[in-house]
This record gives sequence, C-alpha cells and structure tokens, in this order.
Amino acid sequence: MATYPDSVVYLRHGPIKLRLDLPTESYDIVQELVKTFSPTDGSALSTEIEVYAAFLEHCVKSKPPSAPAVLDHFAHYFAIDSDANDIHSVVSKHKLDESGARLVLRAFYLLWDDPACSHNYRRAVSDRQHSVLPALFSTKSKASVMALFGGQHGGSINCMYEASWLLDVYGSLVRDYLASMSEFLDAESKDHRVSQLYYSGLNVYKWVCKPQTMPSEDYVRGIAVSLPIVGLTQLMQIKVLFKTLGVTPGELVNQFKGNYLAQYSVNSLLATARA
Repeated sequence: MATYPDSVVYLRHGPIKLRLDLPTESYDIVQELVKTFSPTDGSALSTEIEVYAAFLEHCVKSKPPSAPAVLDHFAHYFAIDSDANDIHSVVSKHKLDESGARLVLRAFYLLWDDPACSHNYRRAVSDRQHSVLPALFSTKSKASVMALFGGQHGGSINCMYEASWLLDVYGSLVRDYLASMSEFLDAESKDHRVSQLYYSGLNVYKWVCKPQTMPSEDYVRGIAVSLPIVGLTQLMQIKVLFKTLGVTPGELVNQFKGNYLAQYSVNSLLATARA
C-alpha cells in the first residue's frame, strides 16, 4: 500500500496506539472519525485488532465512503490474506474471547456487499485464478476433518440464539436468505392443513430481530416449530461456511474424511449430500 506523509492517521484507545496509512483522499474524513471515535458498547477493547475492528464499525456507520480504505489497511496491518490466512485464522491466532471474536468478525464482514472491498474476501473457486484451500483444510497435520451434522443441545431455543449470532456477525451474508426463508415458512404455516399447529406463525427473522415478538418457549420447543427452526439455522451455518471459505459445495464435501450424524442432522446432511 502506498503511503504519503500527510496520509498517516493515529488511532488511540487507552494504552493502545495504531498507525493508519491511508490514501491521501481518505485522510481528512478518517481524521475526523478518529476524533469522534468512542466505543460505547461496554466491551473491553484490550487488543489492537479489537480497537481497529471497533473503529472500522464506527467508519461504516458514520461515514461509509471512508470504510473501504480503512478495511484495506485493516487487512494489510493484520496480514489478512483472502486465501489461506483468512480472518478466522487471524482471530484464532489472537486468542480472542467470544465477544472480541464476535466484534472483529462482524466488523470485517460489514462491507461484504461493497464491490470496492471484494478483494478482501474469499470468492468461489470459479472467481479465483488459483485454487488455494483455506487454512481449515490446508494446515499440515495428521488429523483429518470430520463433518458433524446436528447435535444442537437445547434444540430450537439454542438455535434461535445461534441464528441471532449468525445474523449479527455475518449479517451481509445471511440477512436476505433468513428473511426470504422466514417469509416462505411463515406463509406455509398458514396453510389450512397445518395452521392449527402454527397458531403463532413461523417468522423466524422477525423473532430474531425483535426477540420480544417471539412466542412462548413451549410453542417454539414444539416439534412442528422446532424442526424448521433447527433446519433453517443449519442451512444458515452452511451458507456462511460456503461464503467465508470461498469454496463450492463440491470442494467442501471432498475435504471431509467422515461424517458423524447426531440429533436433528437430517436437514444439513441432505443439503450437503445434494452438493
């Protein structure tokens, strides 16, 4: 990345000080954002990568045009490569806790839909000049990757939490999918043949976005409601996996050396098998 004397911005948060080398045209706007940066979500930002991620979120929310340059420097500074050394590997190396990992991943994927940022993300093999497997599958080891299908302890209630987590962290990757699938399920639940089982509907997207609208726990735990919720959550997980790893369904399946089937496994198993 080219740097210029007047395009260096310093970001400070507590004892942490970061140097941002930015294109000249981004200097003024980013300098302004540094002055207004004050994380208020209560998180303890104790590492450089967490501070940078929080600042990136601040840029996206306050001055979107400045965000691509900040994301570019973020990827460069932390050696995030769109091939083998992806953001998940970097998060793992920093040994972040759950809240820190959530912050960094969420900030990184905020710009997924921005064409100016596409080079920072893995794309499907058809869009790449070279087929480089992600770190998950390319690490030299005697261990093999096994697929675990299902096994969500707590059923639909835990899956509602998982769906909420996925939407928060990978919103740009799954929001439209969750919304459209929820619309489909809710419409199907009104069919006169099954409507008596779905007296509170099946709008998972609405329940995730507005938890206060979620029906009673007894309703959500019922098998007629629980099974679609678990299945939809598993499909969201698979969608995130395909997109973030930048692999095709066939590439993903070929990396597994074995499968383990657990409770509620039929949905994700069928989805992967059809790949």
